[in-house]
Amino acid sequence: MFVAAVEGRTADGKGNASALDQCLSALEAWGGQLMLGNTTDLHPIHLVQWKSAELGVILSHCHYHYPLLSGLPGISVSALYHYPLHGALIHLREQIYLALSSSDGFTKIPSEMAIVSRLQTLVIHGFEPNERLEGIFCEGIGSKHLTAYFGFTPLQILLAAAKEVQVFGSSNQKEKDVENGRAVKNIVEIIQSCAKTLLEKGARVNMPPPPATRLDRDTPPGCYSLNDAVEEAQSAHVPHVNRDGLNKLDNKQILTLLGGADRLKAPQKFFASLPKSVDSAGTLQFVTSSRDSNAPGGSDDCSCAVCWSEFGLISNRKHLCRASGRYVCNDCSTKRLLENGTEQRITDGLFNLATFEKNSVSGTRKSQVSSRIASACHATSRLDMKSNSVSSCSTSTSDRNRSFLGLGSSSGSSATDKKEQRNLSATERITSAISGLGQAKDAVIERGAKLEGLAEKTEALNNASVDFMNMAKELERQQNSWW
Repeated sequence: MFVAAVEGRTADGKGNASALDQCLSALEAWGGQLMLGNTTDLHPIHLVQWKSAELGVILSHCHYHYPLLSGLPGISVSALYHYPLHGALIHLREQIYLALSSSDGFTKIPSEMAIVSRLQTLVIHGFEPNERLEGIFCEGIGSKHLTAYFGFTPLQILLAAAKEVQVFGSSNQKEKDVENGRAVKNIVEIIQSCAKTLLEKGARVNMPPPPATRLDRDTPPGCYSLNDAVEEAQSAHVPHVNRDGLNKLDNKQILTLLGGADRLKAPQKFFASLPKSVDSAGTLQFVTSSRDSNAPGGSDDCSCAVCWSEFGLISNRKHLCRASGRYVCNDCSTKRLLENGTEQRITDGLFNLATFEKNSVSGTRKSQVSSRIASACHATSRLDMKSNSVSSCSTSTSDRNRSFLGLGSSSGSSATDKKEQRNLSATERITSAISGLGQAKDAVIERGAKLEGLAEKTEALNNASVDFMNMAKELERQQNSWW
């Protein structure tokens, strides 16, 4: 399966997602599973680069739902697959650096659509938009290369690339050239579009700078340390990312590098305005407890498993993600999954996954309804053709008989007309029934939308009631304390 994912992506010398899917499906039918080739290979997700169609095919043959069936106990899905969201942005940063440092490098930058499509494919499959990279359970140069970004969130890797572009624009004369200036502007647009994509899926701008260690935790077993990774990165063709430069940035500078406060406000508001809960599609399993794990992305009582913020007794309390079984902070778990009428806390990344799967199920049902209506229309069309054929045959036979008897053809026209009317009325009844089905479907969809809006208004009213009750209690407490 690993070789097929790496080498089975082409047909006639060109990338072909359908060929890849057929190749993997054939091997799965014989009991194959898409696992790592050995401890020195990164997951095939990292090899498809910017081809989102092939990436979607590979993910469809992977198990990315908790509980995970392979890897270290307690490992996160991002760490299990070697942080593909981080890897995509690291690859983008390298290509941007090479473009800025060479005369013909601008032509190697992938298109904005290809980059954004890859990021969207990853985030809708549950890879956390705010997870910090903790370690790669793998050996080799590729593992060290990723570990050099220890503690980075995906958006911070993008921010590092934006910082380098800014430095290039202010110190290099190449930007003054019209053609190169246009290329630099294109790079800035790509970075800002990537930031918009991440923010629409719950990424946060106001994250602390990437730390060198996770709170009270050693390097995960089987993973390189940050020092080992930095030594390897310094000898690479692309210099190591400047952590100190990011640590010195304030919030205003960060917003400017990613497109400005006004441009970033819309995608942030988009995620915040999404419904607080999403109906379960039945693919996520729930847990009632968590266990400590020193695996990359593992959970403990001290810090959030996603963003590593330290838990407190009063502020930043720990919460259990009911799907992944990891302790997370409130900022990383703002949404809920609705299961049998009960809301379950899940991380924002798993909320993206649940939303994607719910929409996929709804899309499948709508497709099935449309297919049935199309089949009924096709059957009606065939019935019309058959009725016309029978009517034509009956008419010609009647004419022959009348000619044989020496009678005029007009005398038998009434019987033929009645038969045609019966056939036509049957066709009309079927057409009317199909039209009724379509109207009923539209009415159900409209009623569902109204119920969803009513549920949101009810939730807002409940929240307002709770706020009023808390305000009344606080007022009563202040009055009692005054006396």
